[in-house]
Amino acid sequence: MVVGDFRATFPEPLAIQMIGIDCVAPEAGARVRLCTRTESNAWDNTRHHVTLGGRRNDETALKGQEILGEIWNLLLDEPEATADSSVSKPASDSTNVRHTSVIYSREAQPGKDLPDVRVYVPLWQYSSSNRTIAGNLEEVFRKQGWSWGTNGTYRKSFVDAFRYGGGGAVSDGTPIAFTHLSFNFSKKKGIYISSSLVPPCVRP
Repeated sequence: MVVGDFRATFPEPLAIQMIGIDCVAPEAGARVRLCTRTESNAWDNTRHHVTLGGRRNDETALKGQEILGEIWNLLLDEPEATADSSVSKPASDSTNVRHTSVIYSREAQPGKDLPDVRVYVPLWQYSSSNRTIAGNLEEVFRKQGWSWGTNGTYRKSFVDAFRYGGGGAVSDGTPIAFTHLSFNFSKKKGIYISSSLVPPCVRP
C-alpha cells in the first residue's frame, strides 16, 4: 500500500521496470521487489524516491540519504554538487530509453512497515570513459574509508578483471564497460555498493 500510495501521488507516471520475488519462505526473509524508473537524476527527485516522499524518515533512512547525497555528484560525473538540486543531467544516449533512467527498487518484506529502497544509477550514461568512472568510484570508496579507494586499487582490479592489459580498459576512448551502480544503506549491513560491468562488445 505504501508504494502504491507513493506512485499515485507522484507528479509523473512511474514506469514499472521489473517485479522480483524471492523464492524462499516468508520467514526466511523473502522480498518482493518493485522496480520503477524515472528520467530525472536531480538530487531533489532522488531524495524524494529514497524517502518515499518523506515516509521513510527514520534514523537509518536519513543516514543512507545523507551518504548518497555526499557521493551523488560523483555518480553523475560532476566535480561537485550542483547549486540547484532540482537540475537533472542529460543522458549521453537518450534514445536508449530502458537504460537512460535511474532505477529504484522498493523491497518489501514480511514484518516491515516500509520497504527498503535500492538505487541503480546508469554510470555509462553520465560519463565519457572508463577511466573517469573508475576514478570517481575510487573517490566514492575513499570517502567511506575503504581500501578500494586507495592507490588505484579499484582501477587495477578492473583492468585485471577484463585482461585488457596496460590500463587500456580505463583509458579515454575505450568503449565503456560500466553499466549500473547500486546503492543501499541498512541498519544491519551499513553501506552496500555494487557496480556492474560488461565487455564493451555486448554493452546494452
